[in-house]
Amino acid sequence: MIIILNKSRLLTILFVILYGLALLSVLISGIHLVLKALLLLTIIISLVDQARRHLTGAHKDSLVQLKLTGENVIKVRKAGNPDWLVAEITSSVIWPWILILKLKELSPQARKLKLLITRDAVSEEEFRQISQWISQAMPIQTIKNQAQ
Repeated sequence: MIIILNKSRLLTILFVILYGLALLSVLISGIHLVLKALLLLTIIISLVDQARRHLTGAHKDSLVQLKLTGENVIKVRKAGNPDWLVAEITSSVIWPWILILKLKELSPQARKLKLLITRDAVSEEEFRQISQWISQAMPIQTIKNQAQ
């Protein structure tokens, strides 16, 4: 089953709130004007980069599709690449409104990927299927086992 990852309103709202708070905190701080300008510029550059990467899906490394395959293995497709990347799930977090996956590419490069799926980025049925698949693919580990 191929799942298309859509843009998330929840993630957009979260970004606007967090970056708004960062900008506001710098603006109301009593630091020197030059330092304040540098901090504001840094925050704005970060905002533009993160918006391209996570909100628009326009960044070449944005994960835009996924395919649930065998046990503990998932295929993902990046926006700038028509080929599927095969990755192993190294850890996961499942909450009722968000799924967070840490992946390790099964290739000679073995790059690490992170995939965040909000409930509004896919249909309710797809979110449920992904959650169930992850629960079955990833054995429940205690904190002690994860630390080793």
